[in-house]
Order: sequence, then C-alpha cells, then structure tokens
Amino acid sequence: MLVGLVLLLLGIAGAYVLDRQLTLGLVVASHALVILGPTAVKVGYVMRLAAQRQIGLST
Repeated sequence: MLVGLVLLLLGIAGAYVLDRQLTLGLVVASHALVILGPTAVKVGYVMRLAAQRQIGLST
C-alpha cells in the first residue's frame, strides 16, 4: 500500500506540478502513475484483508 501511495504522489507531482519541466513522455507516464498508484493501494488493501482473514480462520 505504501508503494501505491508513493506512485500516486510521484504521478501527481509529475503530471500537475512539474509538467512544464518534463518531456511529453514523462508527463504521460506521470498520468499513468495517477491511475496505477491508487490501483496498487487497493490491491494492497485487499491483500491485507485476505491475510487478516487467513489469520482469523486459523485461530
């Protein structure tokens, strides 16, 4: 989940804050990170819930 948050923050910085200093390819990649970052957070959260459920079932 932490990696997803870092990706999201890097994407926001590149896509909206530093867009004038970056090349077009990096701006496009930054916009992709704005989508992939929250996706990684959601996947990480679901994995965390699944791990908690596994622990809860074994006790």
